[in-house]
Amino acid sequence: MKIKVSVLFSISFLLIATSVQSAPVLRPDVPAGRWKVGYRIVTFHDPERDGRPVQLTVWYPARPDATSPRVLFRTYVDNYFVPETGGAPNPTEREADYSRQTFPDAAKDDVLRLLNSETTSYQDASPTPGKYPVVLFATGGGGTPLTHSPTCELLASYGYYVFTVPSIGREGIPAYLDAITLDQKVRDLETAFTLAKDYPYADFSQLVVGGFSLGGGTAIVFAQRHPGVKGVISLDGSFGFEPYLSFHGNNGPFEEYRVRCPLVHINVAGYPYNDLHLVDALVFSDRVVISLPNAAHHSFVAGDLIASIVRGSMTQEYRVAYEFICKSMIEFAGSTVGQGRPWEMARFRSAIQVPPGAAISTYRAVSAPPLEPDIYTLLLSSGGIGKLRAEYDAVRKLHPSVRFARESVIEAAATQLRLQHRLDEAVAACEWNVQQYPGSWRAENALAAAFKARNDIPLAVEHYRRSLTLQKNTEAQMALQKMSDPNAHKQ
Repeated sequence: MKIKVSVLFSISFLLIATSVQSAPVLRPDVPAGRWKVGYRIVTFHDPERDGRPVQLTVWYPARPDATSPRVLFRTYVDNYFVPETGGAPNPTEREADYSRQTFPDAAKDDVLRLLNSETTSYQDASPTPGKYPVVLFATGGGGTPLTHSPTCELLASYGYYVFTVPSIGREGIPAYLDAITLDQKVRDLETAFTLAKDYPYADFSQLVVGGFSLGGGTAIVFAQRHPGVKGVISLDGSFGFEPYLSFHGNNGPFEEYRVRCPLVHINVAGYPYNDLHLVDALVFSDRVVISLPNAAHHSFVAGDLIASIVRGSMTQEYRVAYEFICKSMIEFAGSTVGQGRPWEMARFRSAIQVPPGAAISTYRAVSAPPLEPDIYTLLLSSGGIGKLRAEYDAVRKLHPSVRFARESVIEAAATQLRLQHRLDEAVAACEWNVQQYPGSWRAENALAAAFKARNDIPLAVEHYRRSLTLQKNTEAQMALQKMSDPNAHKQ
């Protein structure tokens, strides 16, 4: 089902008139790109997740004609604003509820001026033929595109298909803020792949993923799962907050070695919970970290911009921060997929002008190892483990916690080596596994099994016992019993 929705775009605004009869038109201070912007929204149910409703919004380069309606901000509110009470069943009531909740002290005419504002997007306009890179954008926890559409529309005007999915929406899109949040948000974004056939001008082989707050965490997990991603944009992303670092492992350990694309992470300077441990761990990615002074978490969204139409002003601090964020996103997307040339961190760094007092740090990627399928193949080839270990040891001197592959991948290769009676190579692969996962009882069990197959019983016993010190498990217990270890019953 297609639902017609509005889009708002602006970095700053030109308030053409203050009366309700002559509503303002929203214009960017940062120039828009050469393309006019179309806007569509699609709602459907994901059969792979018990019919979970997904509301997918797309902005795209368009060719509006005389019949293409310009989107008003009130339509935008009608489709994205979610009342706290769950009420407001019709647009009039929703707009009244939005006014009460968002601008409780504002005059009615001031809010009407906002609701009647024209945006620069066109409803369901015909797409412009061509091939355009794709930006997938994730909203924050429980958030909608209401305050992100200005940013998304700006990107679309530079020749991108921009898709976003709210955490909540008009058709009852559920908000998840629990142990499965990231997985659900990532899978929501993946629905854009499902609908790719409906957007033949969108080039999904040239893909950047970004997000705000929890959406930044969504973006980095998405990049982990999809090695074809060309870049990650984090707007004060949650993976840069100390309390959220462990949250990114709720769907299994975060596998930082699988992220190989450039990353720009923009945060708030001086925020006491900033933590770059995960950024540091992305050793196979070029990383740019920019900390903005005089900024706040809300500086990364258009909420203050929208409010300024009602109130007539915005702070200079917000204006500077939001303008820089939008310019940086344009430049990063262009540097990774939009300019038809390879990414160069130095060129990106020189192209952006950071605000006075901002801190910028760059981290150069080290040479990335093969992808996991190739690592599996190398482990089964003659001399493959030696080549991988040499490469691993060279990287590990600078990054002691680095990993090259999931332990299950290495264990699977070791099992094949055992079945082929290549027992020394199986042991070597398992030893490498333990080196990468020193706290894993599974890796210890695999190494013990390799020693046992080679008839090194004392070493097999030693590592099965070590497994039990890490985690009580029947696999090690039964193996020890079968080897008639007299101490097995004490474990």
